[in-house]
Amino acid sequence: MGLMQLMPDTWKGYDVSNPFDPDQNIRAGTQFLAYLIKRFGEIDMALTAYNAGPRRVIDGTWKDRPESAVYAKRVMGFYGNITDMPKIEPRVNAMPPAGIEQDAATVEPDTV
Repeated sequence: MGLMQLMPDTWKGYDVSNPFDPDQNIRAGTQFLAYLIKRFGEIDMALTAYNAGPRRVIDGTWKDRPESAVYAKRVMGFYGNITDMPKIEPRVNAMPPAGIEQDAATVEPDTV
């Protein structure tokens, strides 16, 4: 829902009262993406988790959703076209939304 296309459990987990308020939506979306980058350690896997959901990346079922791999590759293509881009280090609160376990199963990221 909203600009960052957040799922209801995600925006509720970040205490968003109105998912269509750009300020609340972007804040929650960037916090969630920062958490995913920290959690999965690789931007392509974080993007896959943003699209398919972190649990699907953890259990490997994201591979059953080819659109998630296409999404991650497309965004990484945009990222790769930016010159002199420094390594991304999340600078916002990189905590998961309420209801997402911080220490779920160990993930060995696959190549998307």
